[in-house]
Amino acid sequence: MPRNMENEWIHTLVLVLLICLFLGIVRGQEKNAAKVEKPKAKWEQAGPEEARRVLEQHPELLSSDSPYAELIARASKVGMVGFWKEELRHPDSRVRERALELSTPEVLSAETVIPAILPLLNDKSALVRFEAAAALLRFGNEQGIGTLIALVKDPGGSFPSKAVDLLVRHRRKEAVPVFREVFEEALNQLSKGKDSAYPAHFAHYLAKGMAALEDRESYHLFARYFHIRFAVGPQLVDFGVVEAAGRLADPRLEESLRAIFGQSKELRTRLAAAFGLARLGDASGTAFLMHYAGQLRGVPDSTRYQVDVEGNRRGVENPAYSRWKEGKPPLHELISAVLYLGELKVSQAVQLLLELTSVENEAVIEPAIKSLALLGDNRAVPVLVKLTSRESQIRHSAAYALLFFDHPEASKAIDRVFTNETERANLIREAKELGPAQFLRPSA
Repeated sequence: MPRNMENEWIHTLVLVLLICLFLGIVRGQEKNAAKVEKPKAKWEQAGPEEARRVLEQHPELLSSDSPYAELIARASKVGMVGFWKEELRHPDSRVRERALELSTPEVLSAETVIPAILPLLNDKSALVRFEAAAALLRFGNEQGIGTLIALVKDPGGSFPSKAVDLLVRHRRKEAVPVFREVFEEALNQLSKGKDSAYPAHFAHYLAKGMAALEDRESYHLFARYFHIRFAVGPQLVDFGVVEAAGRLADPRLEESLRAIFGQSKELRTRLAAAFGLARLGDASGTAFLMHYAGQLRGVPDSTRYQVDVEGNRRGVENPAYSRWKEGKPPLHELISAVLYLGELKVSQAVQLLLELTSVENEAVIEPAIKSLALLGDNRAVPVLVKLTSRESQIRHSAAYALLFFDHPEASKAIDRVFTNETERANLIREAKELGPAQFLRPSA
């Protein structure tokens, strides 16, 4: 999706500050909610009196380990920026993390933020260092790149995968040698029959990073990984590494992908291998993906809500869904086939994807919408326009997808969903800059 996820408390704070200032500017929304114009007012305009009112009305924004009255008094004396800077120096790393997450261009200026955050690149907490580097990047400052690369190299760190993801999103090709180095060290450990010094799931983050940054020279590392894992058993091959190898689309990995496709017993791993083979032009990979995506036809909603004797509404598994899923693979694995078809731009999948937008289960409709946007076939426009009238998040997902169709009906639907002209212009600009794959990125 277009914007990074922000914690709910950040949104609440921004909203309350702006209301207190009577600026009438609407707060920003999460990626999966309707986007609105970024507020023009900066947080530093909230002086001591406004700070006191905000904190009195929202005690949940205060440090959990500090006395309420003390914080109110402190903010009342120094104002919100002073309060924020003091939070950056708080002895509790969780408080420092929270203050860094709040450091966004919507509420603070670069002149305020950058000098205050730079010292935290050397914080003793790995997460604080990560959040400091991430905050600097939000302001276009690259001084935290070295910190992110160091986090990738630290096997004892808690957040190397987050660092990989951020480096990839910012297309930092200087991180590629480090990705290779860390991945190779893990392979050395595996080849000795030892567990990797890195978390087991970390291998696929590194592999995805190398593939996303189009590091074709890393193909030999993928090949070695597959050789080591196959020597023990195909079931040990991580599907994320297979998926990354597919995205790399290097013909020199075709033999490995074909072996995994034929021998793995894990469907999600076989789907990832089929995706890679399809990328290399093998029609059998495409047919495999079509077959499993097709199993989602008619999938019911997974949950039904009931009211118990005490009047409480609770969700239970829908009996129709229970019957539907008997003998079928897990829903999320079938959904991955839908997403692969979109990424591959399989034109013969359009009709199937259109059918999937009419199922009950919105967990299936969402990826079908994204894949239709990736395909860009105008047959999807009437269906997507109709979905914008739904009273759920699907409405906005369909509207986001319509941004990638040059069609008069698409434009009308976008105008109806995003009524604010500035907001709409920003969305169109951002969609053009990022393209559907990045703009419609899932939140996970």
